Formats: sequence, C-alpha cells, structure tokens
Amino acid sequence: MNTRDPRRQHRLLSVLVTNKRGFTLIELLVTIAIAAILAMMAVPSFNEAIISYRLTSYTNNFLASAQLARSEAIKRNSRMTLCKSADGTSCTTAGGWHRGWIIFNDVNNNATINFGEALVYKESAMSADFLMLGNANVDNYV
Repeated sequence: MNTRDPRRQHRLLSVLVTNKRGFTLIELLVTIAIAAILAMMAVPSFNEAIISYRLTSYTNNFLASAQLARSEAIKRNSRMTLCKSADGTSCTTAGGWHRGWIIFNDVNNNATINFGEALVYKESAMSADFLMLGNANVDNYV
C-alpha cells in the first residue's frame, strides 16, 4: 500500500478539515443570549446580598461600639458616653445614629465632650442608603 497516494492524502485531509468546525453565528448568538438571561437573573440576588452584608456590618459596628464603651468604663472606672455625632467631635440630638457616633470619657458627667476628656472612638456616617433611628424609648446618649 502506497502512503503517498494522492487520493488517500486528499481523503485524510478532507476528513480532518470537516472535523475542525467552529461555532456558527446562530450558535454563538444563542449562547450569548442564554448567558445574558442568566446574568440578569443573578444581579438582583447579588444586590440583596450586598445590602444584607452592609446592614450586618453596620449593626456589628454599633454593637462593638457599645461593648467598647462598657469595657472602657470598667477599665477606667469612669463614665463613658456613646452619643450621636455628625461631625465626629461633639454630640448632637438632631438626626439619627446613621450620621455617626463617638465614644468619649465623660469625666464631669455632662454628656458633652470637654477639653481634657479623651475621645476613645469615632464612627463615620453610614451610606446614604441606610437609616439608623431609635424609637421613643431610645435616648440620644447611652
């Protein structure tokens, strides 16, 4: 058998060429459409996961701040104040806790940070998407 037979080489070449097909344009468009539909279905659940994570993060930050104020009060044997603060340097009664809060060593028990009273912690304002408000039973100071 002659391996250099041109007819045999042509048959082998034609078999190789027909087996090396790519995707047709229609197959490619259908695949892209299915991927787009799946992505559109996944985006809302991804956004919900992000919102849930942020809410959990803000809640944990506030709880950690309350625990920090308590432990600092025990450690210093002194009153610590946790209050709402929009500017990070003084307490405010306006707005909600979502604007931020501070913890300071309130030596003279007047719920105002004065000269010589140590600022222990400052939390920045939350994202504009979130509000943290108390009801009538929650005071401006803890």
